[in-house]
Amino acid sequence: MNPQVIRNIVIEGQKFGSLNLNKTIQGSKGNDDFILRVGLITIGENKLKGIKKMFAPTWLKNLFQLSRNEEGIGKVQFYNFFSDSRLKGRKRIHPSSKLINEKFLEKIQDSFKYQFDTLLNDEILGIWIGTDGDDTKSNFELLIKKIVINSKQF
Repeated sequence: MNPQVIRNIVIEGQKFGSLNLNKTIQGSKGNDDFILRVGLITIGENKLKGIKKMFAPTWLKNLFQLSRNEEGIGKVQFYNFFSDSRLKGRKRIHPSSKLINEKFLEKIQDSFKYQFDTLLNDEILGIWIGTDGDDTKSNFELLIKKIVINSKQF
């Protein structure tokens, strides 16, 4: 596959249930769950080798398996849809990995259609659609009905 620059994404779907968030801000330790995260994995210089590879968590090993031998990973830019309104407009580098940058776009609705510009000029290696509720022991379902990715090919 040829490298792509993703210009914008449209995602449409429905959620059933919600997160069991505590009073601390969503994304903090023990409260770091999101019903929908859309991540763009960029090509870069970071490689997983030697002792770091031996002790890396499985998700990180899987991430680096996406890259070809001559290239590495730049970062994962997540666009998160949150449940806690205090996150609106915020961004951060994730505390568990400097490779993960997050922008908090919109409060997730039961039925949703979001369109957002990525504002990245980096070549994209992959797209990571994530959902998690493990920290808050939440039980929910997410149905993605449609995703449209508008890109520019090199």
